[in-house]
Amino acid sequence: MWMRDVADILRTAYPERKWPKGVLPYTICLIAAIFHPKISLKWARESLRRYCTYDATPAKQELSMVFRPIKESIIDSIPPIIDNNWA
Repeated sequence: MWMRDVADILRTAYPERKWPKGVLPYTICLIAAIFHPKISLKWARESLRRYCTYDATPAKQELSMVFRPIKESIIDSIPPIIDNNWA
């Protein structure tokens, strides 16, 4: 799931708040990484444009785990963030 997809879910669930609508171009992200105190250019080059996938099949089969829907997890994560003034 891309960050744009997360923003779309949050925009629907919390329309009164502002959520990103677009994606910064890769070059702008690299330039921002140069000036950001906690992000290195090396990290940005290695991490941006990368699609990560995780397979939870072993956890489901071997541990009989049942996962919540991703949309529900994203929406439920917002109230504590708002309550603690983290965003």
